[in-house]
Amino acid sequence: MKRFFTYRKTILVICSIIACITLFTRCIHDKKEEKTVLRHFNGEQYAGSEACRNCHRAICDSFPATAHHLTSIVAEKKYIKGSFLPDRNSFVYDGHRKVVMEEREDGLFQVAYTDGKEEKAGRFDIVMGSGKKGQTYIYRKDKELFQLPVSYFTSAHSWANSPGFTPDRVSFDRNIEVRCLECHTSFARQLTATEYAPGQVLYGVECERCHGPGQKHVEFQAKNPAVRQAKFIVNPATLDRQRNLDVCALCHSGVMSSRMPAFSFLPGDDLSKFFVRNSSRIDSSNLDVHANQYGLLTSSKCFRVSGTMTCSTCHNTHVKEDGDLAVYDSKCMKCHVDINHTGCTRKVMAEGAAASCVSCHMPVKPSHNLTLLPSGRTAASPELVRSHRIAVY
Repeated sequence: MKRFFTYRKTILVICSIIACITLFTRCIHDKKEEKTVLRHFNGEQYAGSEACRNCHRAICDSFPATAHHLTSIVAEKKYIKGSFLPDRNSFVYDGHRKVVMEEREDGLFQVAYTDGKEEKAGRFDIVMGSGKKGQTYIYRKDKELFQLPVSYFTSAHSWANSPGFTPDRVSFDRNIEVRCLECHTSFARQLTATEYAPGQVLYGVECERCHGPGQKHVEFQAKNPAVRQAKFIVNPATLDRQRNLDVCALCHSGVMSSRMPAFSFLPGDDLSKFFVRNSSRIDSSNLDVHANQYGLLTSSKCFRVSGTMTCSTCHNTHVKEDGDLAVYDSKCMKCHVDINHTGCTRKVMAEGAAASCVSCHMPVKPSHNLTLLPSGRTAASPELVRSHRIAVY
C-alpha cells in the first residue's frame, strides 16, 4: 500500500511539472505573439498576406511572383540575383580595394578588402528590389539599418557600386531613410530617425499596402462567410479616380516631401494631405523616367482625354505581367481599335516594334536619377526604364 501511495505521489509530481512547463511555454509563446502584432497608428491591426488565402487563394498563389511582393524580402541566397561563385563575386574599386560577396557559416556577407586584408563585413539581411532592374541590400546593426556598398545591376549582369555611393571609398555607414521603407515595405515600426523595431516590418508591397490593415476584415469575414460585400477593407477599384491614383502615387511620384509621419497614409486617404507632390500639370520633359510614373502618366494625352484612366487600367498588380508587351498592347487596343498604322513614317518593321504599341509610344529611356557603376568599368551607366508618358515620339 505504501508503495502504491509513493507511486501515485510520483505521478502527481510529474503531472504537475508537465503542467507548469506547458503553462510556462504558452506564456512565452503568447508574449512572442504579442511582440509580432503590428498595428497602424490608427489602432488597426495588420493580418499579414497569408490571412487572405482562405478567400483569395488564386491571388495569393500568383502574387509572390510579382515585383511588388519581391521589392523587399528577408535575404536568402535564392532571392539575391548576383553570383557568389569565385571570379564572379566581387566588385573591384582599384588595384588595392574590393568588396567580395561571401557565403559564411553565419550568413551571406559583403566583405571589404584592402590589399588582401579584410577591413569590414556587412551581412545581407534584407534584399531591396525585385531584380527586374536591379537590387540593393541592407544590413542591420542593432536597431539601425544600413545600405551595403555593392548592389546588383540586372542589365549588366554585374555587381555594381550602390546608387549614390562614391567610387573612391568603400562605405558601410549609409543609413536607410524611412521613405525608402515606406515604398519598399508594407509597414515598418520606426523608433527614431534612424532606428526601426526588429520584427516589426511587413516586407514587400503586400495586400495591406493597397487595401489597408486587414485583421478586422479577416475576423468579420471568417465569422460571416455568407456576406459578399467586403467589410472593413478598402477596394481601390471603388474609390474615385484621384483616390485610386493616390494609392499608386504614394510610391510612384518621385521625390515628395512628407507632411505626416511615414506610413500614416492609408488607401482612400487624400495623398496631398500627407505629401507635397508634383502637380499633374507639369512639363513632362523635366520628369525622370525612374520613379515618377504618376507624373508622366498624368501628362499624357490618353490620361487627360479618357477621364477615367488610372494605373490599374493597364496594370493588374495581382499577377506578374512584366515583359509581356502583348498583354499591354491588348489593353491599348481596347480604346484604340480603329488605329491604322499603314502610314507610319517610322521604320517600325526594321526596329522590330511593328506589333508593339508600347515600344513606340512608351519607349525605354535612360534614367538621369538612377545610374550604377558596374564592376570593371570607369563610367556609371544609366538604368533603362520604360517611360509612362504615352505619346508620339
